[in-house]
Amino acid sequence: MDRVAVIGAGPLGLSAMKNLEEEGFDVTGFEARGFVGGIWHCSTDSALSVTEKTIFNSSRYRSAFSDYPFDDDVDAFPTWQQLDKYLNGYCDHFDLRPHIQLNSRITNVMREEKQWVLEVSSKNKPARLERFDRIVVATGSFVQPKVPKFDGMELFQGRKIHAMDFQTPSMYDGQNVLIVGLHATTQDVAKVLHGHAKKLYLAHKSGVLLVRLSPRFQFMQR
Repeated sequence: MDRVAVIGAGPLGLSAMKNLEEEGFDVTGFEARGFVGGIWHCSTDSALSVTEKTIFNSSRYRSAFSDYPFDDDVDAFPTWQQLDKYLNGYCDHFDLRPHIQLNSRITNVMREEKQWVLEVSSKNKPARLERFDRIVVATGSFVQPKVPKFDGMELFQGRKIHAMDFQTPSMYDGQNVLIVGLHATTQDVAKVLHGHAKKLYLAHKSGVLLVRLSPRFQFMQR
């Protein structure tokens, strides 16, 4: 029986583990954080997660796994709390949790003698090596922040952060805030800042406008 490592226990990692187990593989999942569900668990660590007001921008009617439907009381566009509960329910329903090592980060992947060798760093434990016949990388697309560079940006004396580090909207009470970019995370941050920031400015190159217009929002396209 081939041993398979699944790196990441977000939605795709969980579904990969479930399907691989059904096909008879010996599966071990590795998750760097202390919970399953990936970005759909609200957290204050240094990785991207939902905000306290995030709502999924895809309908429940087209987003559930085919063999694990949403509960009847889930909103048409689920809240992050509902998605977090759903993914944990999926994990328990298919008995995946015993096969997942939480707080276990993969720090190196090597190929030796027709096997994959993974260096695993677990919380409060020395790094170790584990061997697998196959690996599935399910770390997601939003792991490394992309920070734009602008001429003269170093002259700005205010607070400059990436959305990945945004956690406390009260820090911006009464301030003018510029958010660069216009994707799902921007919408989440703008929604949370509403009622805290004096004014919000959204600067973007292209894309559709998906946030609800408000007198407190001013949009600039370049």
